[in-house]
Amino acid sequence: MTWEFGLTLFTISALFIGFIRQVAEVELLALVAVAVLLAGGVLTIADVLSVFSNPAAMTVATMFILSAALDKTGVIDLLGKLVLNAADRNTGLALGGLLLAVFFGSFFINNTSVVLIMIPIMIRLAQRLKLASSKLLLPLSYVAILGGACTLIGTSTSLLVDGVAQDMGFKPFGMFDILVPGLSLAAAGGLYMAAIGHRLLPNRQSLSDALGDKVERRYMSQILIERDSPLIGKTVVETGLSKSDEVEILQHIPANDQASSLVNLLRYLDVSRVFKKDPGAKRDHDGVTSKAALREGDRLVILSDQRNILTADKNKKVASLSGDFITAANITMEGIIAPGSTLVGQLIDGFNRENAYKVQILAVHRVNGKINTDFSSVKVSVGDTVLIKGETRALASLIENGEVNSLNAPEHEPFNRRHAPIAIFALFMAVGLATLNLVPIAAGAFLAAVLVMASRSLKVTDAYKALQGSVLLLIYAMLAISIAMQKSGALNLLVGGIMEVIHGAHPILVISCLYLATSCITEVFSNNAAAVMLTPIALGLAQSLGLAAAPFEAAIMLGASASFATPVGYQTNTLVFNAGGYRFSDFLKIGVPLNLILWAVASIVIPLYWNIPWN
Repeated sequence: MTWEFGLTLFTISALFIGFIRQVAEVELLALVAVAVLLAGGVLTIADVLSVFSNPAAMTVATMFILSAALDKTGVIDLLGKLVLNAADRNTGLALGGLLLAVFFGSFFINNTSVVLIMIPIMIRLAQRLKLASSKLLLPLSYVAILGGACTLIGTSTSLLVDGVAQDMGFKPFGMFDILVPGLSLAAAGGLYMAAIGHRLLPNRQSLSDALGDKVERRYMSQILIERDSPLIGKTVVETGLSKSDEVEILQHIPANDQASSLVNLLRYLDVSRVFKKDPGAKRDHDGVTSKAALREGDRLVILSDQRNILTADKNKKVASLSGDFITAANITMEGIIAPGSTLVGQLIDGFNRENAYKVQILAVHRVNGKINTDFSSVKVSVGDTVLIKGETRALASLIENGEVNSLNAPEHEPFNRRHAPIAIFALFMAVGLATLNLVPIAAGAFLAAVLVMASRSLKVTDAYKALQGSVLLLIYAMLAISIAMQKSGALNLLVGGIMEVIHGAHPILVISCLYLATSCITEVFSNNAAAVMLTPIALGLAQSLGLAAAPFEAAIMLGASASFATPVGYQTNTLVFNAGGYRFSDFLKIGVPLNLILWAVASIVIPLYWNIPWN
């Protein structure tokens, strides 16, 4: 035993004790371990730098960017709405359907990519169901892992094992050669989670849950139906807006409605409610006629959140919020009306038509109550929060002259829905290129990430923000530690000891031990490290036993993919670790029994599927 081996073993043991006891952030602990190994001479700086070219880490990073593009263009928002609408009708069916979509989607799309896309949707579903996201995110990762293990391209690990085997002269695996064993493991895993696993899931609030509990401000605004709007000719009901949970229509004002001040006053006072015989009866909002078709010049008074207001303002083909003097170069800011402001007491409609600043109020939020009428009847009040649009100099003048207390960029940005087809195309391009073996998945994801940035579907600054540093640092650090294991001889010694024990044993026992060894090494180091080290040994054992290599390769593929007991063994577990507010012990409690069950199933199914005799 060399001192490098001793230092590596001590460092890794201390690292995992730190993981379990949560003495600091997991990525920080991993980086400290790498620093110790570097200072001790086990790793060189070249070793550490080499991990930054790892294809798996590159794939995760670029998929962060693609996921952000799908979010900014409104694709994830649309998927989320479909899921939430289904959840309103049947909660169990919606959740089951979503997990099935993740499972089968992971057949053809890298499961890490699937989880990245689905995390925000699953968080929104948890908020709708009033559940902690920790109840749903770990099952999301597990389902994606089990789905990815069913095909050759579902996970990079299977591709890596097949690549090593081909380099050694063995026949390549087909796309669905591991489908039946993979489905068997998935069925066993699903039964375990349904019967036992879901009871062990923690009920713990994460940062995403805390942010989700924040009450979203609702703004009153009005939109003008433009000449080429697709809403023209449709009734309010036919537009679907009247049934939306996110947009509430308060009034429909026809283009030829020249309402007098008295009419506006009556609308404001809501006099019709006084004479209504049945106050509890269901009816349309005052001023909203369900059967009246929308025409050019009509106005809709709406109540919605900030992001929907900004998106409506950006999408001029549907409706317009801005006046004639507002140009594309203007910006929108959020401000609070100051005491003594000359805006106080002015009707918003009149202010928007003519003001010295040449700015326009797009929407207003009032703390002390909901506004139920249009801009022609609403006066600006002290403390109103407004979305106001104009030139940068004009907005600065509002602050200088004491009109508003502060002006800040809106918390949310409008959806860039026009670029949604590009974002969707980029995702399928990345997957399609990898599926057809034209380029590796890392190359396809990189090309797709560049496409969404070059097409302005995603701003470069937003791409920077999308890169989750804590996740990437943890992946890079664990890759460096796996290099230290190989260089110090610790991994070879561990694997060699296992192989000495099972050498000469029955082929079924050999396959079972290969699966178990691969699964254990994957949990401690990484799936790719386990696959690279064990695949040559497995193939050598197959040759020595005079058997086909396929079942031995399958044991490595499935064992390296079946990582459920730690957040560092597989990328999808790492992704949900922080998002769900999990602890290291949560994975151990739920994942260890699952690993043992799947080991037992694999030990039976793999020999049966490849017709290995039991006698």
